[in-house]
Amino acid sequence: GTWPPNFPMDIPFPQVMKSWTNQAGFPVIYVMVDNCNSTSEPCKVGFVQEMYTTNGEQDTSRTWITPIFTNMMFGNSSTVWLEGNKREVTYEVTSEYNAMVDEPLIANVDGYGYYRTLYDDAHWARIANAIQTDKEKIPILSRVTIICDIHDFNRNGFVSKDVFNTVMGAWNGEYTQEEEWAVYECSSGFKGVKSRPHKYRI
Repeated sequence: GTWPPNFPMDIPFPQVMKSWTNQAGFPVIYVMVDNCNSTSEPCKVGFVQEMYTTNGEQDTSRTWITPIFTNMMFGNSSTVWLEGNKREVTYEVTSEYNAMVDEPLIANVDGYGYYRTLYDDAHWARIANAIQTDKEKIPILSRVTIICDIHDFNRNGFVSKDVFNTVMGAWNGEYTQEEEWAVYECSSGFKGVKSRPHKYRI
């Protein structure tokens, strides 16, 4: 077969990778979920990329050819692409979707993508509700990614304290071993490796 599946651009794989290997840094993907509370209108989801900068000035000229791995269907694929110099794309979820009752859209399933994922505040609340209600509906690696992303965003001022507390409070302090590891490591930005307790050592 060919890699990657459903790739919309007529360019070779080495050229795709140059957008990652020929420049430093990586993107943050902003995810906006709109018109998803009604069964009469298709759910629209917007993705915007920017260079992820936590210190210093952002280089607004940088873009990446970025696959966004989701748990929803867009056309015939659950992978959508930010192509070439595109900073923003909008898709419609083809299946009937109501964000108030269905499991929330996750835009980096299992943490496959090399980027941070920043949802709008309302969608962070939907994710928190899903975790509180039945977190097993979200794959464990996706939950670990959510924990690491929200801690990094909180540490660098990308989300409010209220959003951070809503998301992390959804666990009510009840973590699996993998989630406990993520909380420990990601809350410190992986700075406690040498001093980590024995049970966290690799």
